[in-house]
Amino acid sequence: MAVLAHPDDETFLLGGTLAHYARYGHKVLVLCLTGGDRGENALSHLSESSSITSLRRLELEQACRMLGVELLPVQNLPDGKLSELSVTKLAGVIAPFLQSHQPEIVLTFGPDGLTGHPDHIATSKATTLAFNRAAHRGAALFYAGLRHSTVERLSNRMEGKLENVMLELVGLPDEKLPFRIDIHQTNRCKWEALTCHRTQVGSFASLNQADLQLLGEYEYFRLARVAGKQWLPSLLPQAANDLLQVLEVEEIEAVA
Repeated sequence: MAVLAHPDDETFLLGGTLAHYARYGHKVLVLCLTGGDRGENALSHLSESSSITSLRRLELEQACRMLGVELLPVQNLPDGKLSELSVTKLAGVIAPFLQSHQPEIVLTFGPDGLTGHPDHIATSKATTLAFNRAAHRGAALFYAGLRHSTVERLSNRMEGKLENVMLELVGLPDEKLPFRIDIHQTNRCKWEALTCHRTQVGSFASLNQADLQLLGEYEYFRLARVAGKQWLPSLLPQAANDLLQVLEVEEIEAVA
């Protein structure tokens, strides 16, 4: 299950990975917390917020179909204002989905929110709290991220601004993102899903072919925690290429 803030987060950040696991027969779920009504609208003839919300919902549905994943009910929380909700309240929205679906793997933003976007950071905090409270024992929470080397290539062309908050891609050292999913076989699916988000085309217009090739090779993650368990980093794969590998580490000890 992926827990994200806005339509298109699922594709840009995780699309190749979601499609990868769906292709191998796993049930993959996407929970989007807002309708993205405050996002960019590249279709100038749509000016009403309600119209933008409806269109972004349709775009998200199309993208999820393209990726082969199941879209859970969009929560329609206030776009751009998730950080104004208490973490407890936001976690209370997410937790029932963890309880009812019992996912083995939960994916979300890291604490930096990838771009520093307040909604992304709030989603990360709330998903972590919800996971702690509601995930079944043995389930794993992963934070997705980008490597420093990737951000250095992209950051000057993917900066943005949310009111008074500058948004910049945040990169992490390679050793902080030890789980690497090969998406060479699903990157085309990822880019086709991204084109479904037509209202957001301006956000990705600066990406050239070399950028797309770079972003279409691997997606990176770090293990945040395993529900009800603790582990020694030395027991985990150091260069894992499958998120499910962490579920096979038998030496993880139960928390007393």
